[in-house]
Amino acid sequence: MISRLFLFFVFTSFSLLAETTVLNFNNGSNDDYENAAKLSGDVRKIQKETDGLLPRLKEGNLYDVGDNEVKITETDKYIIYKTNNIPDHELYTNNPNCAIEQSYTFKIPKEPKFLENPRTITKSYQEIGIALNGVVIAGPFDSENKIAPYNRQIAQCGGHSDMQGMYHYHFAPMCGEENFLISDTQIGWAFDGIKIMGLADRKKHEPEIDDCNGHEHDGDYHYHATPDYPFFMGCFKAKPYTSNFNQKRKTNASCPAEMSSSKGGPDGPSGDGPGKGKKPNFDNASKVLGVSENDMKKALGPPPGDFEKASKKLGISLDDLKEALEVK
Repeated sequence: MISRLFLFFVFTSFSLLAETTVLNFNNGSNDDYENAAKLSGDVRKIQKETDGLLPRLKEGNLYDVGDNEVKITETDKYIIYKTNNIPDHELYTNNPNCAIEQSYTFKIPKEPKFLENPRTITKSYQEIGIALNGVVIAGPFDSENKIAPYNRQIAQCGGHSDMQGMYHYHFAPMCGEENFLISDTQIGWAFDGIKIMGLADRKKHEPEIDDCNGHEHDGDYHYHATPDYPFFMGCFKAKPYTSNFNQKRKTNASCPAEMSSSKGGPDGPSGDGPGKGKKPNFDNASKVLGVSENDMKKALGPPPGDFEKASKKLGISLDDLKEALEVK
């Protein structure tokens, strides 16, 4: 069982000296996370201003939408992943969205073409790589151009789904048979053909991890997942395969009607958002409460929304707000 506040794990450095590290999620105030989410610019500056701040994590609802299906083939130039993007571990949602089966084909260059000037990863790059289980690895920014793990919340396996039903990791995968929290274990591929290795503490791990979140070790350059910004990569060190960015379908996904609430989350013991994937009815609430939809959305913040905080900001009781939004 993964605690809502702590995840204990052991990671091994390349020198094979094991040390125990504690990940204390949710270790900042609301103001800390709001300020951190808005940061932009220099990677080192963001790391300095968010030093010690770990992502927001909220346990979500357990649900099932099918089995993990991934087929890996090779050509002379590429490793090819055909995947339904459903992970090989439990699925939880802590926002109104649930994963649906996709049909993605990702080509990973076998011989990375290193760039003279690395390509910065911006909000336009939502998908930046693929985990070995065939699931999308996401960049550090969300659709609001804010730092996603600070602006939103990851579920207990390190990821969540978006409105189109694309499940993706914003943090090193924390569930499944593979231990992706071991620093010398490969956890995935970046779309430029460079390996992504397991979770590493940049303050201790050697050689020094650069702005792209990687380093050269024994003649091999690779990226690392890290517990701090940019979490996977800050830039592409080599040229990414362009077609990998055009896989996402524009559709709206819904959650299974039988979704469990036993693990907490939107409709469970720790819930403060809409249950079973139901989105707030802002149109109804605007008519009932006389508050604009825009003001309500600003008060709630990113999905699944902080209803208690919004009720105080709007001066409306929590029960009346939820009833008007039809999320009880």
